Amino acid sequence: MNVFSPYILLEDSPSEIHLKENNFRKNLHLLILRFFPVLFLSAGIFLLLASSPTIPNWANAVMIIASIVSAIFIFSRKLVTEVLITKMSIDVNYNYFFRTHKQSYPVSFIDHLAYRRRGGRAPAYIYSAVIKGDNKREPLLKIPALCISEEKRTIIKNKLETLTGLKVIDTRIKIFSGQ
Repeated sequence: MNVFSPYILLEDSPSEIHLKENNFRKNLHLLILRFFPVLFLSAGIFLLLASSPTIPNWANAVMIIASIVSAIFIFSRKLVTEVLITKMSIDVNYNYFFRTHKQSYPVSFIDHLAYRRRGGRAPAYIYSAVIKGDNKREPLLKIPALCISEEKRTIIKNKLETLTGLKVIDTRIKIFSGQ
C-alpha cells in the first residue's frame, strides 16, 4: 500500500524513500498554477483597456507593470516534483517554470519535520522541513486530503521519524509552555 499516494513510490526501503509526482499531477499543477493565472490576468487587463478607452496613459502603464510583476511572481513559485529521503539527507527536485533545481538538505541542518492541514477548496496535508537557525520551511510533500487518512498520517509520521531520526510535528497543535 502506497501511503504517499498520489506520489509514485519508486523506492521504499529501510535506508531510503524515493517519491516522484506523476505526470498527470505535474501537468495539472502547471496548468492551474502557472498558465491560468497569467491568462486570466492578461484577459482582465485586455478587457479593461478595451472597454474604457478614456483610461490615462499612466494607468495603462501601472496595469502593465502590475501584470508583469504578477507574472514573474507566478512563474517564480517552486513546485516539488521528486523527493528522496535518506538517513543522511533529504533531496528535493523543485520545478520552476523554465527550469528544475535539485536541493539537498542534510539531516543535521534540519530542526524537525512538520505537517499541517491546509483548508479551502483544495484541502491538503503539507509536509515540510524546518531548517535550523532561521526556521524556514521548505516544502517536501503535498498530499490531498482525499488521499490521506489518520492511519496513513500515522504511518507516514512513523516512517519519516524512523528513517531520518527527526521529530515530525503536527503544527495544528499549539503547545504553550510556562503555564
